[in-house]
Amino acid sequence: MARARRGKSVFSAPTRERILSAAAQLFAEHGFASTSMPTIAERSGITAGAIYRHFISKAELLLEVVKRALEALPFSFERSSGEEDAALLSEVAARFTDPALTFLRQLALEVHAA
Repeated sequence: MARARRGKSVFSAPTRERILSAAAQLFAEHGFASTSMPTIAERSGITAGAIYRHFISKAELLLEVVKRALEALPFSFERSSGEEDAALLSEVAARFTDPALTFLRQLALEVHAA
């Protein structure tokens, strides 16, 4: 089997993605405190111990989930001044209250709680 850097197999990326996906769903649905590493592992199709090959702790896993969610946001604003500020505020509010961002808002609450 081919090896990647640090001795991890080339198959570790799909496992990492499965862990992140499962953790994101579980954190948003049940909260950080109520989500266990064994539950994340079960949903990922791996053992709880295998998660620790990819993440040092549940907190690190949460941070990576949130980081990826933020990086995926389609936000970009041009700097405005004066009269355009009111329109920009309205646009920002509309983007943050978009139903498609419910997941990110749930994760933000979990970060705050954690």
